[in-house]
Amino acid sequence: MRNEHNEVQTENSEQYMWRGSHDPSLGVVSIWPGVLVDADDIESGKLNEFFKNHYDIEVIPIGSVFTLPNKGDDSGETGGRSDFLFYVPHQFISKFAVPRFQIGVRWWEDIYFNEGQDIYPPELLEAFPDPTLED
Repeated sequence: MRNEHNEVQTENSEQYMWRGSHDPSLGVVSIWPGVLVDADDIESGKLNEFFKNHYDIEVIPIGSVFTLPNKGDDSGETGGRSDFLFYVPHQFISKFAVPRFQIGVRWWEDIYFNEGQDIYPPELLEAFPDPTLED
C-alpha cells in the first residue's frame, strides 16, 4: 500500500480491483483516495495489519477503482487516480471516525453529499449507490 500520507508498504504487483455490491450489514463504505492496494496486500494480511497497528480496527476490503476525469474536463488531464474502497465494520466506526482524516479516508456518503460521485465509473455507482437514499 502506498500513498502521499504513508511510506511504501509493499512493491506494486497486481492491483486489487473492486468487486461486489453494497451490503450495509458489513459496515460503512469508506474510500481512501490516491492509494494503491495490490492483491498481495489483501492476501498476505498486510492491509488489516496496517489498520490494526495504526488504528486498532479491522477493515473489509472492497477493492480499487480508477477515477474518471473531473466533470467538464475535456482535456483528459484529470482522472486515472487509484482510490481504494473498504468497509469499516459497525463496531469500529466511532473509533475510526476522527483518525481516518490523518490518511484522507472519507465515508462513501460524503462523496455523494459533496457531489463528488461524477469521477467514479457508473458501474461502481450502481453497485454502491448513495447510502443516504437507502431505506
